[in-house]
Amino acid sequence: MAEFLAIAQCRVSTLEQKEAGNSLEAQEKYIYECAEKLDAKIVKMWSLNVSSRKGKNLARKDLQEIFQYCKEYKNIRYYILDEVDRFMRSVEEYYWWKVEFKRIGVYLAYAKLPELTHQDDPLAVMREMLEVFRAEASNHERITKTKDKMAARAAAGYYPSNPRQGYVRGTIPALHVPDHRLERFNLLKQALTATAHFKMKPEEALRWLNENGYRTPGGCKLDMNHWRSIMLDPYYAGIIKFGQCPINENGLHEAMITKAEWEINVAIITKRPTNRRGQFNPNYPLNKYIVHKDCDKGDTNKFSGFNHSNGKGWERSDYSCRGCSICLSRDDIHDHLSAVLDAMVFIGGSKDRLKKSLKIAWQDEEKYRFDKLERLNKLKLGQEEVKSKVISAIVSNPDMADDLKTELNKTKAKIAEYEAQITEAGQVDKEFRDFTLFALDFVDNLRQNFWRLEPEDFIACLKLLFPEAIEVDSGKKLHISRISPLYILNSVTKNLKIVQFDTKSGMMVTPAGFEPAIAGLRTRSPGPLDEGATCFSMAY
Repeated sequence: MAEFLAIAQCRVSTLEQKEAGNSLEAQEKYIYECAEKLDAKIVKMWSLNVSSRKGKNLARKDLQEIFQYCKEYKNIRYYILDEVDRFMRSVEEYYWWKVEFKRIGVYLAYAKLPELTHQDDPLAVMREMLEVFRAEASNHERITKTKDKMAARAAAGYYPSNPRQGYVRGTIPALHVPDHRLERFNLLKQALTATAHFKMKPEEALRWLNENGYRTPGGCKLDMNHWRSIMLDPYYAGIIKFGQCPINENGLHEAMITKAEWEINVAIITKRPTNRRGQFNPNYPLNKYIVHKDCDKGDTNKFSGFNHSNGKGWERSDYSCRGCSICLSRDDIHDHLSAVLDAMVFIGGSKDRLKKSLKIAWQDEEKYRFDKLERLNKLKLGQEEVKSKVISAIVSNPDMADDLKTELNKTKAKIAEYEAQITEAGQVDKEFRDFTLFALDFVDNLRQNFWRLEPEDFIACLKLLFPEAIEVDSGKKLHISRISPLYILNSVTKNLKIVQFDTKSGMMVTPAGFEPAIAGLRTRSPGPLDEGATCFSMAY
């Protein structure tokens, strides 16, 4: 019977080595021979793949577990390994762990050098130190060569690591190819392209991916954290960015998106909230869109809104020029703009043109739903073929009818599920009609709807209606040089004076129903305006 108890460990650096059985069996053989020489019985064996490179060993889970085991079972005498480099490849960390184990009464023993276990003479110490030094030198050489090889591969356009989602390993090492299982590559490509062209927000694209059956290689739905990583990863634009290697923009794998599309996605996903000063203020929605025409302060001539009072109950809301501090009443400005909105009506035929444009935009926006509809129809057709085969099998094999009926019911359930999704996806035309009615109502009731818009929609609509900034001169007269070509002005209010210019003849004309321009009225020079563009000013 053995006099002592021992634990042992067989270790390889990679999972591939472990699965291939490159050295574990040989290590076990030598370890048991060493235990016999030490008159020890092995009570527990660890066999695993884990790296022992320098800088990673103090927190190694296997060593923490082994150390705790030895502390719990205090009669353990030896910790046996095949050789020094199977334990550690770092001089400093080696002796730290050796002292820790010795402190709880456990001695390191090596199958290739069993005679060193209890020898404390200088020669034995030197031999042990030499083995540890060789292990660290070998580790350093391996890391250096590996880095050089990886850098060379990256420079050549290969990606020397695991494939990203949507790709799999190809026949050529480090050259990844599209993963067409479950259409992973195509689905990710469509989603990344959609976000880059502002057809979907990142959240909408993620929802679309999961609804259309995208699953990670582990079989899970994609979550926002991983989707964010995908949008940020230059790999999908064919760019090789690996560790400290120089970036190679000409990767050999097939790119999902262009570099320009990737840069747009990065800008979308990394946007940060603006500071408070730059945020949309619903009380002053025209901030920075009104400019002081006669201010000599250059880029600082934009108006910003603010409230001010005398502290005794008197309050006022104004737009103030950031350059010269001239103030305009907010309510007056808004009233004047509302008067303009009231006077704006569609040009004849504009509604038809708008409907056509909306149809084109809608079809482009809903392309992915049409694709989904086509995909669902194909899936349904496939299940119907399965259903026919199962029914034929039931007729041909009545003895298996019960088992086949179970399969038939599953197939019918899938067909019903696809039909429900097809019905839902098929509402595109009805939704377009509803959307068109909403859009036409909006433009017909421009004044009422304009001031109720959400911040982003308000700014977009403002720029569409008034392509150029609204100016104010030192006489506090507002000048609007252009309005949308879809509109004309058909009425005036008391304070609104309108002048139109025919850009072909260069002549000033007064539209029917408008109050004629009065002498001395300040207006903008026609300038390079589109045909039919409108210039007008209003007294403030």
